[in-house]
Amino acid sequence: MRVTLNIGEDQELRAAVRQMIEGQVNAIVREEFPKLINEVVAAEVKRRAHDTVDRLITNEFRRSIDSTIRDRTAGKELTDFIRKLVGELFVDRFGARKDET
Repeated sequence: MRVTLNIGEDQELRAAVRQMIEGQVNAIVREEFPKLINEVVAAEVKRRAHDTVDRLITNEFRRSIDSTIRDRTAGKELTDFIRKLVGELFVDRFGARKDET
């Protein structure tokens, strides 16, 4: 492409440069925009699916605990289990049993 510039043709030069830039931007947008949209949509779908699974697990866990606590025998077993677990976590974290301090 050959461009000849005369100072009197400043408006034509500006229009030509604007058209070239616009053409390049449009080409880039045509290539990159679909990729960007696919990445954003895929990330959003993955996040929502993960949130849904987490919510389902949490709700099911709550239901299970509620039904277990309602049964007094199982509730006592759950309480004993939690106390034992807390004791083990205390030992892991602080290196001593609660009753040794």
